[in-house]
Amino acid sequence: MPGGYLLNDVNADLMTLWRWLRNDAEGLIAEARPYFVPTLNDPRSYAALRDRYNHATVDTERALCFLALNHCCFNGLYRLNSRGEFNVPYGHR
Repeated sequence: MPGGYLLNDVNADLMTLWRWLRNDAEGLIAEARPYFVPTLNDPRSYAALRDRYNHATVDTERALCFLALNHCCFNGLYRLNSRGEFNVPYGHR
């Protein structure tokens, strides 16, 4: 791509997050803020967020959950089980 960059990944949630950031960074930050509060950084809240992510059908909701899960999961790992569900344990941050 002359004079530009081509960004691509097989992870649709990562690409949704990237497009959102590129097109409306302030909007993304505003929508993500509630996901980054101390009360959500514990094993029980993490498990609820992971369940929400695994059952979400709206792309932007999945992207927000993906962002928050990546922050709190074990070593920033992204892994899916055989059913296609995110199954990384809490990272004890």
